[in-house]
Amino acid sequence: MIGAENCFPMRWPPGWRDPSFLDLLKDTPINCLLIPAAEPDLSAVRQQARRVGFTCLSPASPEGSSGSLEQLPLIPRSALSWQAPPKVLAVSECVWPAIVAGTNALAGPTGVPWVDSNGWFCQLVRALAPTSTFWLAYEPPADKLLTPQSYALAAADAEAHGARWVISLDAATAADVTYAKAALRAISQVLSFFSAHRAWRQFRPCAAVGVLSDFSGNNRELAEELLNLLSRRHLPFRVLPKSSQGEAPLNGLKAIVYPDASMPPAPLRNHLLDFVRAGGLLVTGPQWELDEGSPGPEDVYRRFRVFNAGRGRLAIAKEELSDPYLLALDTHLLLGTRA
Repeated sequence: MIGAENCFPMRWPPGWRDPSFLDLLKDTPINCLLIPAAEPDLSAVRQQARRVGFTCLSPASPEGSSGSLEQLPLIPRSALSWQAPPKVLAVSECVWPAIVAGTNALAGPTGVPWVDSNGWFCQLVRALAPTSTFWLAYEPPADKLLTPQSYALAAADAEAHGARWVISLDAATAADVTYAKAALRAISQVLSFFSAHRAWRQFRPCAAVGVLSDFSGNNRELAEELLNLLSRRHLPFRVLPKSSQGEAPLNGLKAIVYPDASMPPAPLRNHLLDFVRAGGLLVTGPQWELDEGSPGPEDVYRRFRVFNAGRGRLAIAKEELSDPYLLALDTHLLLGTRA
């Protein structure tokens, strides 16, 4: 098998039952095919693909995986565990990258378009599973006519954030050879571009805000959706895993959001307070036990009590943190637009 970091995976369309369809992938970077083992009609395709040098994998659920090298467990994002992640972390339940349109797109007169992207999740994976090669599985919407540019964007959304998309064509595109060629050509151009700039995968966010959490249990939903909404507000962030904090550098950050429901352990608490004293902003829930600081201006931030400590500020929520949209909004307001 080709090394996972060098694989460009694609779900084989179920309607492509003739091995001649492999010719559509000539002169493309695509070198790994996901073909269900339970599809006997695709056995000839699988054999020919292996003969000409493709790696062939069979997608499987985590429960149904036998651990075979030819199987690829697809782990739903909602069931993902950060304990001992596999070398190849393939995640389903990802979103199709696009600007959301139609009756479900809500925005005020000055609001920005609602954009679906997996970028925030890629940053989370890079922080919590740094040694894993990760692939994102998202399917094209069945109710839209997709252009080749839509497929290019789908590939770029993963590649730009250090991940890889498990390429998937919608049924209408796969049924039209000419259109399929155009879509694959657009995807290939994106893959080739990012392959020529592999060093970019080592880049890390230059951010003013850090989100510190264990991203697990009851803290998971709020912390993850906060990352999503900070991204939609175009507020760059850095993921700070709680397990690695205490002595980790917080250089470059102007604010840290601690959304977890419990108080951090003493070493981490002291580390955060040092950050505040040095001029940083800490945004946290009402569970924070205040033992230093002087009250800031009253009635400026309706949902927070703000205290001055050293050269920085400590913003303690008046009520339990439960709404990630409000938390992202308040973080932006507390930090200011010039940060």
